[in-house]
Amino acid sequence: MAFEGLSEKLQNAFKNLRSKGKLTDADVKEAMKEVKMALLEADVNFKVVKSFVKTVEEKCIGSDVLNGLNPSQTVIKIVNDELTSLMGSETTEVAFRPGKEITVIMMVGLQGAGKTTASAKMAGQFIKKGKKSLLVACDIYRPAAIEQLKVNGSKVGVDVFEMGNTVKPPVIAANAIEKAQKENYNVVILDTAGRLHVDEELMNELKEIKEKNRARLTEYKKYRPESEYHEGRGVWSVKCDIALPCATQNELLLDDAKALVANGVEAVCEGANMPTTIEATKYLQENGVLFVPGKASNAGGVATSALEMSQNSE
Repeated sequence: MAFEGLSEKLQNAFKNLRSKGKLTDADVKEAMKEVKMALLEADVNFKVVKSFVKTVEEKCIGSDVLNGLNPSQTVIKIVNDELTSLMGSETTEVAFRPGKEITVIMMVGLQGAGKTTASAKMAGQFIKKGKKSLLVACDIYRPAAIEQLKVNGSKVGVDVFEMGNTVKPPVIAANAIEKAQKENYNVVILDTAGRLHVDEELMNELKEIKEKNRARLTEYKKYRPESEYHEGRGVWSVKCDIALPCATQNELLLDDAKALVANGVEAVCEGANMPTTIEATKYLQENGVLFVPGKASNAGGVATSALEMSQNSE
């Protein structure tokens, strides 16, 4: 994920500070230089990083801080407080649907962002509030994703609904809602597969259709008249010369590869983290399709809070 390795880098920056009994302006600036690089490498916007570093340095560099009894811990606390302020220090409660209506929460985000773990933690908190919750395994692509959700659910005492990895997520979600209605669940949390998107305008339009207006996807043509809607057909069944799987891991399966070959596809170029399965890749290559693989990288897990570890290490 974007924050992979951030914890270790921050730990190293603060380790150097703690090793010094007295700090100078140069020590603080050197430590903040490491923090700055760690945040930039974690894909934090450079303008945000620049403002953050400037604010921290202004608060740290001065006689009151550097000449204190424990200047290193004071600096670490300032960094922690500013990061907390940056990320948002206020707690926002979930607005549950009234009465017996079901509150449905769909977890979406980048691959490796920690959605599965967060889903179980949320469900556990809802249980404490008296809300009967149901976790739904809609990530049918990532290996062991379903099992991970089941394990996490059992730890917090929350039921998990799954239909294996061969049923499409929309069908799984629909069946989960039906179960929730029959068995009087208050909250349904849909744990979806990690994904990427590059067209903000397009995503906003789709969001408006599906979430704001609660309309069907067929109405997308109102927004883009030049688009085509193929009833009951997957995207890979549409005839094309070049296919660009760029959304999720294992989104292009063997049957999809066969459909592409049958329709005369000339090239398949990946734009995400291994979106084409091994079987599909082999079939494409055996049938003379130019295959351009994407960069296979492990997204990793959620970084542990280095700042809290630093503060509690002494």
